Amino acid sequence: MNSILEAVRKVATEKQMSIRGNDQELHLSQKFLHTMINFEKIDDDSAFIYLAHRTSSWELPGERTDVHDLFSVLLAVYLRLNPIAFSSVLWDVFNPAIPVPKTEIYARYLTLEQPYHSIIHRDQDSLTELATLFDYLGEFEWLFPRIFTWKRDADQGFSFDEEVERWAEHVAQATGESAQEARVSDYDNVQFNRRWGPDWLYYRSIRKKITVVESPHTVEALNLLLKDTGFKNDIIGIKHHLYISSRVRSAVSLHVERLGRKILQHLNGSKSKYIISIPIENRVLFAEGNYFIVLSRVCNLYEFNKEMQLIEQRHHKEALLLFPANRFIWNDKIDDDRFELLIRELLEREPGVVRVRKVGKSRDPDVERI
Repeated sequence: MNSILEAVRKVATEKQMSIRGNDQELHLSQKFLHTMINFEKIDDDSAFIYLAHRTSSWELPGERTDVHDLFSVLLAVYLRLNPIAFSSVLWDVFNPAIPVPKTEIYARYLTLEQPYHSIIHRDQDSLTELATLFDYLGEFEWLFPRIFTWKRDADQGFSFDEEVERWAEHVAQATGESAQEARVSDYDNVQFNRRWGPDWLYYRSIRKKITVVESPHTVEALNLLLKDTGFKNDIIGIKHHLYISSRVRSAVSLHVERLGRKILQHLNGSKSKYIISIPIENRVLFAEGNYFIVLSRVCNLYEFNKEMQLIEQRHHKEALLLFPANRFIWNDKIDDDRFELLIRELLEREPGVVRVRKVGKSRDPDVERI
């Protein structure tokens, strides 16, 4: 009998992926993929799956916290919005070899918490979904460089010059960052830079748990992606905004949504109109105008279920106060015609019922009612 890893290996071979591993774990990659797909065997029928993203200095110059942050966040957003949706938890990986600033992201892992707690099974439906996940990863690798501008064509670089620092000061004010140091470049909780090839301005604060990116082209792309896929069902609850799809449930605190709107309004210098809001398990992305921001907040199924309980309690109270139950007593003798009229009215209210017709007196033999 084939084990789960043998089944995964077969799917990966069909997708022409590079395969490394043994009978306990597998590591899959492709030439143009910056994301390693990893499997650790649980038993013959199931395995734990996680994604790992890291770039090298051969691909992009300089320290690449901004790249690791943006690639993994936008990948998680892409997986969340697709028809076969996955909701990810993002895990920071710190440099294992040398001391570095605490703001640095050496690599980033993603676990696919919803719908299956990052566990893949050996049944055919799960393996079909796995093949779809491989396709999504390939699509996103193609998409990522295209949702940013490349104004200097193939030229690539990064800077921390005075112009970038003035921009970072503006962001620090918008996000409410406070510190004793006079210059934002001296904040040990903040990291910022400009990058070109692809182009963006990037700011990250681990104290405020926020990433801010100036890239109008990306906001435009997110608008198009949300329009094409998007959230078809959402509900404003008591404390949270609920986002519902067939496979994933998410909840964003209304306080966090107000905070996102306030920050974007400050950054763009105008009142925000329509704001994109996309939750994953432990992040929520907001976008409007020239900026998108990512707040590290819990938006998972647990928060969703807590809000569901609050809504249920409120509905119960509303029903008692606004729609009290009616008590009635049947007559000992029921008028036949009036009872049939009642039945007709009930049937006419049913969805899909087009026409209800009385065919005779209720006590006539069936043959006379045809």
